[in-house]
Amino acid sequence: MNLPSKNEIQNIRSLTSIITSYWNSQSLYAAVDLGLFDYIKNEITFDDLVKQLDFNKKTVVMLLKILTKYELITHSNQNLKLTKKGELLTSDHPFSMVPATYVFCTNHYLAWLNVTDALITSQEVFSKTHTQKFFPWLLSNEVAKNYYYNALNLYALIDYLPIMPSLELGSTIIDIGCGKMGLLQLLKYHYPDKKYLGYDLPELKNYEQTGIEFHGGDFFKDQIPNADTIILSRILHDWDDSDSSIILQNCIRALNPKGNIIIIEAPISENLDHNWGATLDINMRVMIGGSERNTLEFNELFVNNGLNLKDTKLIKESNLIIYNLEIK
Repeated sequence: MNLPSKNEIQNIRSLTSIITSYWNSQSLYAAVDLGLFDYIKNEITFDDLVKQLDFNKKTVVMLLKILTKYELITHSNQNLKLTKKGELLTSDHPFSMVPATYVFCTNHYLAWLNVTDALITSQEVFSKTHTQKFFPWLLSNEVAKNYYYNALNLYALIDYLPIMPSLELGSTIIDIGCGKMGLLQLLKYHYPDKKYLGYDLPELKNYEQTGIEFHGGDFFKDQIPNADTIILSRILHDWDDSDSSIILQNCIRALNPKGNIIIIEAPISENLDHNWGATLDINMRVMIGGSERNTLEFNELFVNNGLNLKDTKLIKESNLIIYNLEIK
């Protein structure tokens, strides 16, 4: 009888953990979808929770075991309480991760079932499970749209906070693809004396924030308002070089004399060493048909569009790289 070695057993267990990792994220999604964290936030007894959920008692126990493993709840005797991490999964928390849970554990998850096709064809596969491409589908679904932009806004607050001291900013700043304006709100907080504009599809006008002008339009064909600093944060990874060039040329036309364009994206190494951007790259291919670029690829894109790279800054804390550009 051929038996696996000790090392092979360890590797099999490690691979099994990776292969079945969605069990945990989907269990977490179920707990959020059931409103379990909202039930527990003010403390509740186990029996009262079972009554609220109204399904099999043993199933509730199994779900609570998973949440305990990930330090989302604590229990003493029959009383259940959320940890600080667990509180982030309540619907009314100011930094609630409920939107992100719905985004990544439902529609993204379904699209990823076709990841092999995305890798082979270099085409988005979201439309295979949702009948439309991602952005048209999103704009036609109000609930999904709010979840998506609320999730992005939370990540904007987290990821962009460390980059605040690293940005070269003019007097008038416009964020292209601003969403709920999380980046602009951070900038306005740190640099209150500047003028801020947000530019995105007209359907997002209801996300306009006090003290920030919203301008609706299509950055492929409509005129972008003039500004001293134009920011494209996590925009170009949605588009191939041809579409990205159209966006960049539109930005160049809107740039005031001696102004700068700031590109913020995930860093990609030029060798086989893994970083977070590689996983994000696969997600972009699945959802939109886009991809991440390494510095050499970005440099080629910039040169081809008449842009000079003034400086590059890597922000390790946020897994972001900042390209500061000027017109040649």
